Amino acid sequence: MQIRELGYILFDATGSDHLFQLVAKVYEHRSLIVTTNLDRLLHQALVVLLIGDSYRISYRLTPPAPSI
Repeated sequence: MQIRELGYILFDATGSDHLFQLVAKVYEHRSLIVTTNLDRLLHQALVVLLIGDSYRISYRLTPPAPSI
């Protein structure tokens, strides 16, 4: 799925909720590509930078436990 030029048009509360629901439905089921100018995506945003090992990546790198 592609979402092109995100941030080109402002979303009201309902539009934002619909976008969130869409992303939540495709999460872990399909690839999602978002294109935008970075300044539009980050405008009035709070960026949280997390430093450290990723739990999800380490979980993926660990071989699955044998099933009995």
